[in-house]
Amino acid sequence: MKRTVALAVLGILCAFSVAGQTPMDLDSAIQQAGRDIGSRLVMAPRVALLSINSPTDELSSYILRELSVVLESQRNSMVIARQDIDRVLAQMNLGVSSDVSDADAIQLGRRLNAQFVVTGLFESAGENYRFRTRLVHVVLGSVQGTSTLNVSQNPHLYQLLGIEAPVIIAAPEPPPATPVPLPVVPEPLPAAPVPAASVSPVQAGLRDGIYTFHPRVRAIRGGMGQNAYIDRVVVRGGFMNIYLVNVPVGAGSHSGIPHYGGRNSHIQDLDRPQGVFTPVREAEYSEAGSRFWVVTFEAVTATRFTLINTSQNPNLIFEEIILGEPD
Repeated sequence: MKRTVALAVLGILCAFSVAGQTPMDLDSAIQQAGRDIGSRLVMAPRVALLSINSPTDELSSYILRELSVVLESQRNSMVIARQDIDRVLAQMNLGVSSDVSDADAIQLGRRLNAQFVVTGLFESAGENYRFRTRLVHVVLGSVQGTSTLNVSQNPHLYQLLGIEAPVIIAAPEPPPATPVPLPVVPEPLPAAPVPAASVSPVQAGLRDGIYTFHPRVRAIRGGMGQNAYIDRVVVRGGFMNIYLVNVPVGAGSHSGIPHYGGRNSHIQDLDRPQGVFTPVREAEYSEAGSRFWVVTFEAVTATRFTLINTSQNPNLIFEEIILGEPD
């Protein structure tokens, strides 16, 4: 019998925006960063915009305020009030423009009962500025995405930085160039025909069958292991059935395992972050002395995913489930 490998990986690192090389103005950069952050938020989580490490509190406050407006307009998250965040920052001798480490950000997020926190950096980069943000998952303790954008200089930015705009003196126009005759380039010889490359078959996706785990995949809550295990995953006819039980080996039951229906749970594709699947049904199933709780999903394409139940805080999480070959 082939075994399906189950690995426990705490981090899900995926960059949600890479800096465009063309600089943009500050307000456009904030809008883009807000859209990038919002694209990673599902199931309306609580988000805390902690700090932007910049030369002035005025600039950091402006960026955080405008980021909050962008996220609230998307209506896919709940942004924690600024006064609550400032109070918790002050307890750790930090402010809106402080350089907050990921460890401190996670600690602040727990105090604020946030599922995600955002930190950032605004620094000089040659003739322009560089604006970076980091989205950190408080429960998993990992960076969910980073964004880096180039920001051009303008009077509004100078005002927020508390500096005077430089006076630019136009350079004199160069004298007209002397025309240079172009060299005569001979016609190239026709290229030899290239044989068509062989096409490899498309890699097979998720296959029908039974996927078992040895040992069973265990859930965590708040960094602690829980009495909730995945015994097997059965894929058949477009449906995926996940069998949950409360013991690591042998016969057990679904006692103490939260139900997974509706918006309280979802599958998150780890290789394709936009892939999120919600269950279509759930039911009790008895077999060989065990009473399983079976959660059914439809049209799941993920072969490496996380199963999350948000009915309680902290969330119940099966961190990484890998479906290799069916038994």
